[in-house]
Amino acid sequence: MNKLLLAALIACCANASATVLTFDDLNAAGLPAIADGYGGFLWNIDTSVGVANGVQQAANNPGASGFATGVVSSPNVAFNFGGGSPTTIMRQDGTFTFNSAYFTSSSGIQNLTFTGLLDNNAIFQSSTYTISQAGPFLITLDWSGIDTLQISSDMDGNPPWVMDNFTFDAGNSGGNGTVPEPLSLSLMGLGLAAIGVARRRKG
Repeated sequence: MNKLLLAALIACCANASATVLTFDDLNAAGLPAIADGYGGFLWNIDTSVGVANGVQQAANNPGASGFATGVVSSPNVAFNFGGGSPTTIMRQDGTFTFNSAYFTSSSGIQNLTFTGLLDNNAIFQSSTYTISQAGPFLITLDWSGIDTLQISSDMDGNPPWVMDNFTFDAGNSGGNGTVPEPLSLSLMGLGLAAIGVARRRKG
């Protein structure tokens, strides 16, 4: 039982290190490109990634309801300008683990594929994921040791895809996200102390 408790604590600590970029701390007025450096990434390599208030953008573009339905954390979402493909998101310093993100098609249906690269070499390749404007689709890859994530769509040029809650683990950085490492270590310490007390009581 003690071993199970310890394993659970370690798993919790590992998960707690993930950072979630919600894009909600960015000013979405005018649909600006996400500035390079946000969350420790470069966002403007192949196709720029912009930020939008999902509901407002959908209201301004009635055919693009996916901006509103794609909101996971309100109010903002990220999107690839002009639906351009591929979109490259690169870590500024070192490597990271891409955990997951929610994707929605701004209009209609499109197919996405993902590539994880290290030093310009593809080390991971995903299967094809079909997304629509009906609502966000969670894509979980848990690719570790990459420095670049590339997102490709079969609808190059139109429509854009919408992304929210980009979740990654790079150790200690982020935009609108937290990396509660001290709390994780404290919880693990408390768990180990509890195990020690239980062992002393048995002895």
